[in-house]
Amino acid sequence: MSKDITVYLKTALFALPADDVPVGSLILGGELHEGVIESTEAGIMFNATQYRNDRGQPLDGKPCLMFVPFSKIDHVRSSKS
Repeated sequence: MSKDITVYLKTALFALPADDVPVGSLILGGELHEGVIESTEAGIMFNATQYRNDRGQPLDGKPCLMFVPFSKIDHVRSSKS
């Protein structure tokens, strides 16, 4: 079972133009996989597949396994799929 999630960040991810993650990413979409996702006291790890800026506009980026510390996260929305 997987859960689709949207992660809203307090500040944009630090990224360079050559990175897989686009510069200015503030909203991340992806999937948590039961048994694969890591949730610790420090943050969450998930498969990021969508990136958006502060206006909700899509940004080009490649899917990647990403760890985001809780200190960077404003809130997370999830839905079962």
